[in-house]
Amino acid sequence: MARQEAPRQIREYLYDQPQSVPLVRGFLAEAASQGTCSKLHQIGLLSPPQALIHPSETHILTAMNRAAGDDTGIIAPLIGVSSGKEETAEILYALAGHELERLIKAGIDLSTMKKGLSGGRCSMAVFEALNACWGNVVRGVKQVAVDRGHSMDIEVLAPAAALYRQKNVELLQKVARELNRPIPNLGQRKLIFDDEGCLRDVTEDLIIPIIPNPKPLLDILPDELITGNHQSAATMPSELFFLRKGGQAGHDVARAIASLLRAEQEMIDTGALYQTFYGEK
Repeated sequence: MARQEAPRQIREYLYDQPQSVPLVRGFLAEAASQGTCSKLHQIGLLSPPQALIHPSETHILTAMNRAAGDDTGIIAPLIGVSSGKEETAEILYALAGHELERLIKAGIDLSTMKKGLSGGRCSMAVFEALNACWGNVVRGVKQVAVDRGHSMDIEVLAPAAALYRQKNVELLQKVARELNRPIPNLGQRKLIFDDEGCLRDVTEDLIIPIIPNPKPLLDILPDELITGNHQSAATMPSELFFLRKGGQAGHDVARAIASLLRAEQEMIDTGALYQTFYGEK
C-alpha cells in the first residue's frame, strides 16, 4: 500500500505493517497437508466474500480499540455498563471460562486451543469451534448491557458505549475523507498462494486512526488485558490466553473463511439429502 503523509487535520494514525492471522495461517497449513486447500481456494475465488477482500468498518474500529490499549478489542460495549476494571475482568473471565468448557466438552483440549491461537497447525474442527466460541464471548459482552437494563436489544449499545463508538466512527470517516478513499480501502489484503495454487496465507495492512480520548475505555480495562502487557504463555491462565488471543477467531479473514466452509458444508449436506430421497442425479 502506498504510504501518504498524515494530513495536518488528523492528529495521528498508525500504519499497521502487513501481517497475517496466526490462526488462519495454521489452519491453511493443515488444510494443505490434508489435501483440502485446493478446494478452499476454489470456492473462495468463485465468489469471495467482501470480508476476505476488504476490512469492515467494525474490524477497523476493533483495531482502533486495540491500538488504544484493549488487547481483546471487545470491551467497548461495557462502557457505561461495567463499574470498573475489576468488574470487567469478572465478566470477561466468566464468559471465557464458559467457552473453554464448551471446547473441552467438544473434545478440544486447552493445549490444542493454545496451539491454534499461537499459529500451530489447526484442524477444520478446531478452527470452526474457536470461531464459534469467540462469537459467543462477543455476544456475551453485549448481552450484559441488556441484562442490566442499559439496552433493549443485544445489537443496541448502552448510551455511553454508543457515544464512544460514534466518536470513533466519525474519526474513521474523517481519516477516510482526508485520504480520499472509502473506509474499506483503509486496509489492504493480499491472498498468498503456493506453487500448486493453494491458498496458504492472507496478509493484512491497515491504517488505524488513533483515538484521541480513550479514557472511557481505559477506565474499565483490566491491567492484564492492556495491549503489550504480556506474560509468558506457559504461565498465563487459559482464560487470559483465550481473551488475549481469541480475537483472531473473530478476525474478518477468519470469519470469511469460516463462512466459506459453512457454505461448502451446506452444499455437501444438500447433495447428500437429495441423494437420500432421489438417488444419483
